[in-house]
Amino acid sequence: MKKKANISEEAMLASGARDLPNGVYLGWATLDLAPGHVYKMVANIGIVPTFGDVPRRLLEAHLMHPFQEMFYGAHMRLRLIGFLRPEMKFSSFPELVKNIHNDVQVADVVLRRLDPPGENSFASISVSS
Repeated sequence: MKKKANISEEAMLASGARDLPNGVYLGWATLDLAPGHVYKMVANIGIVPTFGDVPRRLLEAHLMHPFQEMFYGAHMRLRLIGFLRPEMKFSSFPELVKNIHNDVQVADVVLRRLDPPGENSFASISVSS
């Protein structure tokens, strides 16, 4: 099921994420579909260079949870707490997937050591995909 959300540059501007440099971040997310739950996540901010550069910056949030249903149209709130690495162009899709898995593993190790923040400390973003 859907674990990723693509967030437009306009939504990033509203959330304050627009000024962040392109790269991979770790943090927390909430969904209005599951009040009271805080999920670990990794997020990429950038132009997705492995796939030919999208014309506008996106924020792609990947929630580290095995969801049973899709969350299209859900209201998502994010809190980015750390920078993992700069955005990179990979030579192949398998190389990209390998690096995403590594990003998720590193984020999981870091986030397991931290207490999730309270629900009132998130920037609000509506999921558009």
